Amino acid sequence: MRALNNYSAQEQQGGVVLSFEDAKPQLLLPGVIVEKGFKLANGDSLWLTSNDCPYEETLFVSLVNSQGCVVDKLEIYKPYTPGILSDVVVSGNYIQFEFWSEKRHQLLIDLLKSTLMLETLPNE
Repeated sequence: MRALNNYSAQEQQGGVVLSFEDAKPQLLLPGVIVEKGFKLANGDSLWLTSNDCPYEETLFVSLVNSQGCVVDKLEIYKPYTPGILSDVVVSGNYIQFEFWSEKRHQLLIDLLKSTLMLETLPNE
């Protein structure tokens, strides 16, 4: 998995639109800010976007296939709870990150089934 940087993002009604340098079709994702984007080993991509509201933030995780279709998605949200994506660690087919203070999450990407699984890791 490698970080993606070859895109531009523009907020539009209904989400954030990504345009790519290699002339792929544009991609509409939820949220208004692209936090991180990753290219996966099978050609799919993974996007972490947010709605830019740090006092009650939502983190959207979208798995997009090579044809530009969202095949799985997650929404991470707690009412009245601030969230900031930080401490992102990528290894193999999973990503660990913090979103709420002192809560570590692990996102598993199943490349064969094109699915996402999120778990909160126990405090150490």
